[in-house]
Amino acid sequence: MQKENTRRNLSITLISLAATAVFSFVADWIPSGDRWLLIQIPVLLCGLLAGVRYGAVLGLLAPFFLLLLTGTPSFYPDVIAMALEFFLFGVVASPIFRSFARSAESLYAGLGAAMLAGRIGYVAAMYIMIELQHEEFALKPLLYREVLYVWPGILLQLIVIPLLTLAANSFGLLDDE
Repeated sequence: MQKENTRRNLSITLISLAATAVFSFVADWIPSGDRWLLIQIPVLLCGLLAGVRYGAVLGLLAPFFLLLLTGTPSFYPDVIAMALEFFLFGVVASPIFRSFARSAESLYAGLGAAMLAGRIGYVAAMYIMIELQHEEFALKPLLYREVLYVWPGILLQLIVIPLLTLAANSFGLLDDE
């Protein structure tokens, strides 16, 4: 059973990594594609479906994988801040969802907490890296970009991720972690 869970979780993680690349290309093709936060969807899903460890690993690797594959975003500070954001996505959502009988309420609580923790982590990482370079940190434009500009993506995540996660749960695809 443990070997089967490991295989399933590894498969979910690798499919999620591939999906981040596909969604990155899709986002490049559509107007204002960065507003839709498409590459975040597989990371959040992986954390929910495969558990904390796999979500954390995917969260750390996905931004570097995208940089190697597409050449974007820039390594410093963007990829490093994204890696922290995605790591937090992978780590925060699953324990909340799994600790309350995998209900729709716990799913939204976990997803909301992960999205908030990821955004806070991203802004904090950007702040630290910009301060280390002795440059001026502009909080308002960063908050605008991370919250107001991307509201379509936040809404998309709040609709799509619960649907896919609850469907996966009903089919027994979630890890027993």
